[in-house]
Amino acid sequence: MPLARWSTDSAEIVERIAFRLRAEAPANSRLLLWARHGRSVLLHLTSLRVSIRNGWLLANLLVETEPTGRRLLQFVLYLGDDGDSDGTRAGATIHTDSREGGQLVQLWGEDLQRAVWDGVLDIVEGSLHLAESRHRGLPLSLLGFSCSGNQLHVDIQAGEGA
Repeated sequence: MPLARWSTDSAEIVERIAFRLRAEAPANSRLLLWARHGRSVLLHLTSLRVSIRNGWLLANLLVETEPTGRRLLQFVLYLGDDGDSDGTRAGATIHTDSREGGQLVQLWGEDLQRAVWDGVLDIVEGSLHLAESRHRGLPLSLLGFSCSGNQLHVDIQAGEGA
């Protein structure tokens, strides 16, 4: 019953989140305009940064609208610290430091947060695919995910106990 652990550094996490934010836009897009219901928001993809601190994954992104100007949004995901045995639970919120940032969160926060979370889930799913390719024919079970030391960890059980 081998336990497989895959760890992904913050640079690769940034790539996956940027991929989700871009959707159908070209991979080299530096600015991205999202629009819906007559409103638009400009995403400054080159500003995207991810840092990890004791179970917390923080993704910072500059976003801009005409009425709010350019504002920094921080997407805060609690994934659990390595060894906490938090399993597959997570929590998320968005921090901003201004009223205008709060307006951006009201209008675009849910969609942006979904893209950030989907980027993290891409890493989890990719880890399961790697485990499947290395442990062919064995049942797999996702034990959990956590983050520490500037890495996202995914723990998978392969074998009879899975």
